[in-house]
Amino acid sequence: MHQLLVAYGVSKIAVNILTRIEARDWKYPGKNVIISAICPDFCQTDMNSKAADGRPPEMGADSILHGVYDENIENGQFWRDGRHFPYELEPKKTPPSPAVLEIFQKYEKEQQQQKQSTKD
Repeated sequence: MHQLLVAYGVSKIAVNILTRIEARDWKYPGKNVIISAICPDFCQTDMNSKAADGRPPEMGADSILHGVYDENIENGQFWRDGRHFPYELEPKKTPPSPAVLEIFQKYEKEQQQQKQSTKD
């Protein structure tokens, strides 16, 4: 079952990437096409045996229809229930580990030495 969930998640990532690529390719003036991804969320379907924690399929359909009829939907965006969701989460502001920091500092030092040796 775990492999199926991984494959499902990867397929959703692929759809989001394809959405962004196609939206970029169709954004030129004169092309009246909007390409966005719309998530119906986890709905009760035959595929998941009408899972108790899923929402009714009608709610998923409403989410999709909102994207079809909303005049304010933007190109290349990700939507659910009429709300825009960012593709990227805010980056964590955690410092790098000491090992990573040491590697980075060593790399910088080597780069400086190379620049210095080419000047000489």
